[in-house]
Amino acid sequence: MPTSPGNVLSSVATTVLPASLYTAFTEVLTYDAMLLTYKNGESERNILVSAPRRLWRYTKRLKPSQHATLVAFFRARVGGLQAFYFYNILETVPRFTTDPTGVATVGRVKARFVSPHYEFTMDSPVRGNVPLEMIECA
Repeated sequence: MPTSPGNVLSSVATTVLPASLYTAFTEVLTYDAMLLTYKNGESERNILVSAPRRLWRYTKRLKPSQHATLVAFFRARVGGLQAFYFYNILETVPRFTTDPTGVATVGRVKARFVSPHYEFTMDSPVRGNVPLEMIECA
């Protein structure tokens, strides 16, 4: 069946984010909601989802070796176009473990990079910041 030009096909994850990068993330949970505000000051809120949307942000300064690993992985995923597996190490059994093959399903999340752009700011001779986010895919 042909698809419309504006439709995005579901991405198939075939690779796993390298384990050396897992300690650099902060998880953010958001619930999409609709907010209606009326002229008299009253408001009405309706939740649009049954589960939160999960997002991970890089919050740790990266060493040069971690930066090189992340750049190579980002380029191989064509920025935010290809999905990959990421292990939320707080949900794995046993905790803080990963599976580089992606076979283990406990704690595994299908994700993609949010931005198609990669930026890196070197703030010291040995470390730099990467304003990068990953979002959970269905």
